[in-house]
Amino acid sequence: MRNDIVLMVAGERVPAKMQQYAATANDLYTKDQIYSAMVVYGLLTYEELPIEIPRKNWRNFSI
Repeated sequence: MRNDIVLMVAGERVPAKMQQYAATANDLYTKDQIYSAMVVYGLLTYEELPIEIPRKNWRNFSI
């Protein structure tokens, strides 16, 4: 996941399988579940996959 995040911060898109996700779920076990949750919360976006960080200004942060 770390490499995926670095790629997305650099502006790349990352392949992922979107899964149904309930906003109240407490347990996330796979990176696809985590990415699905991040899409629900607006931190990531996707257009027929792959996923990416939605706003370029969000990419300007340090990890």
